[in-house]
Amino acid sequence: MLEAGDEAAARRLTAPMHSADLADLLEALGEAHRAALLESLGSGLDPGALAELDEPARDSVLESIDDAEIAAVAAELDTDDAAYLVEDMEDAARRRVLDAMPAGDRRLLEAALSYPENSAGRLMQRGYVAAPAFWSVGQVIGRLRESGDLPDEFYEIFVVDPRHRPIGAVPLHRAMRSRRDAVVADIMRPDARPIHVDMDREEVAYRFEQYDLASAPAVGPDGRPVGQIAVDDAIDAIREEAEEDIHRMGGVTAEGDIHLGALGTVRRRWAWLLVNLFTAALASLTIAMFADTIEQVVALAVLMPIIASMGGNAGTQTLAVAVRALATRELTAVNAARIVRKECAVASINGVLFAAVTGAGAALWFGDPLIGAAIGLAIVVNLLVAGASGIPIPLALARTGVDPAVSAGVLLTTVTDVVGFFAFLALAKAHRPLTRERAGGVHGARPNRPRGFRGRARLRRKQPPGTRRRQDARRVGRRRPPNPRSRRELPRHGGGLRHGRDHRRGAARGGARQRGRRDEGAGPAGRGGADSGGDRGRRRRIVEAPRRGAHRPLHAARGGARRLRGRPQPAAPTLPRPGIPGIAPGAARRRIRRLTGSDDASIFRSVRVGRRHEREERHADRG
Repeated sequence: MLEAGDEAAARRLTAPMHSADLADLLEALGEAHRAALLESLGSGLDPGALAELDEPARDSVLESIDDAEIAAVAAELDTDDAAYLVEDMEDAARRRVLDAMPAGDRRLLEAALSYPENSAGRLMQRGYVAAPAFWSVGQVIGRLRESGDLPDEFYEIFVVDPRHRPIGAVPLHRAMRSRRDAVVADIMRPDARPIHVDMDREEVAYRFEQYDLASAPAVGPDGRPVGQIAVDDAIDAIREEAEEDIHRMGGVTAEGDIHLGALGTVRRRWAWLLVNLFTAALASLTIAMFADTIEQVVALAVLMPIIASMGGNAGTQTLAVAVRALATRELTAVNAARIVRKECAVASINGVLFAAVTGAGAALWFGDPLIGAAIGLAIVVNLLVAGASGIPIPLALARTGVDPAVSAGVLLTTVTDVVGFFAFLALAKAHRPLTRERAGGVHGARPNRPRGFRGRARLRRKQPPGTRRRQDARRVGRRRPPNPRSRRELPRHGGGLRHGRDHRRGAARGGARQRGRRDEGAGPAGRGGADSGGDRGRRRRIVEAPRRGAHRPLHAARGGARRLRGRPQPAAPTLPRPGIPGIAPGAARRRIRRLTGSDDASIFRSVRVGRRHEREERHADRG
């Protein structure tokens, strides 16, 4: 219909609609269709529909209407609705609209705009009906019939004293049932309950809800009435305050957020998400304190979301009750202690019940009753903290002037997450020595491997004898010294192999056999020159049979020298600067001294030559 340009059909369909229904239709349409509908309605647009629009839709509609039409619409509305219509316009545009209005309406609207936003002055209507206390009912009715400037809607007649200050009110239904000669002071309700124009609209909403008011006089600084606040305006204030609390608890601070564009919504939500990021970082830091425990027992990472969810939900329940009780003045400092005790008792009972269920399930799932006990105790602690903190946090924020609906949820969630994670992981860490052996097989968890220098030392103490020595030898790139009592094979003088016991026996014999072995020409070690047979035997004993990694330098077998104790040994020649090719002189001296007890570098040279001849013999045998 709008796309076809059928304006008559659009006016015919919208004519019977209520102003609130027409406002809902305008909000549901897109900007293009909304502009087309407004153009079709023209001057037939109901002014009350603009006052029912949410802020984003209202601003969009005002952009498509010229200033003269806005001024005409505002002149037909009550002062509170007209103030809502133009309050967010730019100063220049608002000035143009005010100049286009009649003088009387302009003064009333300017007076309404002078009051603070969200105050009683913005809610009140300028028209009201007041009568002195000594008048009769007939006089009041006659004056109302003669007056041509009555408000469009009013529900009570405010009774004033000689200083024109409200002292009571007479509902219209009571005035209509009373005799004409009845005095107003005799039938009035003595509690006028005036509302100051600077009062916050939340307080106004509370008074109407608390005292079941149909209307109330709005008074200025001198206590005299300047207008009235009707029940429909109070209902709007109650609804807007409830929506604002819900939006703020969810991190949405703008009314009508659903009608905003994507960028506008992002600008109004990112601040809340940034605050939530910092609070979540506190919980992450708490988890990081127990990173080693989580690495050893993977089941803890699986169960941690249960802790956070239980504590957060329990805290949200308590917080919702507290925020609502603060709004209705049911929660005060007088009864706060009693309510906290009740919430703690509820949290304790719920904690015990859910701890039994969750602990049993975790113990059966992971086969470890200690994990079940840890998560059960953590749930009890977390729910108890949530119940104990759900009342004091919003109460303290309200006393400091901060809206509890805005920040209480963030603080309470942070408290429950930090306390819940800390309690669960601390209990699990306390039981870690008992669960360490089991944790290695829990759903793919890695076995317990201590890290760091102290961790390696702790692991060595638990290993079988000899394991530590082999690990040390591999770490520094050399083998441990062979046991001289074993039958480990040692290289012969000519490159062959002979058992260590036979080698020690040959070393104990005299020079004749050694000279005979030298004459066989088996290797360069036998052509050593003037060294005695005993010394040559000692040199042969320092070499271990090559195994894997034969290119590495090998340890000397010092135990074999015990056989030669008490026998004369020729002194080894002293070299001016012993050295080993590829090794610094200082390191070479230290290695020679550690292995042989002397600084004789010729030992290593003979060993290197002997290895080379041994490799050549192996290649010749393969050929």
